[in-house]
Amino acid sequence: MKLFNLQFPILKPRKIAKLFSATTLRLLLPNPSTFHPSRGYSLVEVLVAITVLMVALVGPLTIAQAGLQKAMKARDHTMAVFMAQEGIEAVFKLREDAAMAAYNNQALNNISQVWKTTMDPLNTLCASSTPCGVTIGATSEVTPASFYRCNATNCIMRYDPTANVPYRQNVAGGTVTPYKREITIVVNDAHAIVNSRVSWGNDDSVVLKTYIYNIYHEIE
Repeated sequence: MKLFNLQFPILKPRKIAKLFSATTLRLLLPNPSTFHPSRGYSLVEVLVAITVLMVALVGPLTIAQAGLQKAMKARDHTMAVFMAQEGIEAVFKLREDAAMAAYNNQALNNISQVWKTTMDPLNTLCASSTPCGVTIGATSEVTPASFYRCNATNCIMRYDPTANVPYRQNVAGGTVTPYKREITIVVNDAHAIVNSRVSWGNDDSVVLKTYIYNIYHEIE
């Protein structure tokens, strides 16, 4: 059996030094002058990118802003409708409470006078040229004395979250709101025309109108 005799040349130190000399390394390593460092963005490119981004965002932001404004306006409108309706209900309650008081006193002949004693005075107090407000009591009571003539400040609604009636007029406590309620009433022997107007902001307002009839005039 024949064996192969492999022999490797033994490099002397001088030859090793020559192998890794500066000249040899320059030939093996790439030339630094051929490298191109990463090029950055120019100012024009940055400005163009920002412009494109702003154009892309303007549409959605405009839609979101318009939607938020409409939602806030719808909230204010809804609140105003409730407050205006409450003003009308206060006039209804005044008539019905007076009739119930006369009935409980078993003075049926006085029921026919309810209209004159409760509604007729409002014809003058809450005229079209001099609107009035109504102070609903802490337990929702309404009397003829609850109605008063409005001035610059006393018909503004105030909000007290701890009260049984959170939104009220002509009271000391609570936080001032942007809403103002004014009621006008035109009364004759057959019916009363009640207009309840709630305004807020610069020119926003809601007006509700209803007829309240003298249903007790024939009771003797």
